[in-house]
Amino acid sequence: MKITGLTAHILRPRPNPVRENPEHKYSMDRQYGIAVASTDEGIEGVVHGSGTVEGADSVRGLARRWAQNREHIEGQDPFDRGRIEKVLSNRFQWPNQELALVDYLLWDIAGKALGKPVYKLLGATR
Repeated sequence: MKITGLTAHILRPRPNPVRENPEHKYSMDRQYGIAVASTDEGIEGVVHGSGTVEGADSVRGLARRWAQNREHIEGQDPFDRGRIEKVLSNRFQWPNQELALVDYLLWDIAGKALGKPVYKLLGATR
């Protein structure tokens, strides 16, 4: 199995009635970003960034960096999480938030490929 691409979607923000204080340092809107990594076997890993604008920004950043470093991700085996992460963090200095999203995408692909929930793959314990 090989990684073939990434699709990112940033959804329109909606008002957040909880944050009506204009002095609050975060945006008063909730915004969502969804990233979908696909494979040549049709399995897709899905991750979302949500909450404040920062959640959607990390998905935007992931899409931008993925496009810049595509040749180091696409064509790779999604089960080689450690090697992919090492290249992206050491060689290209990806931020931890975006590395975490890649990790989540790859774990989701692994779980779907093996027909097991991710918590079982991680040992089913805290």
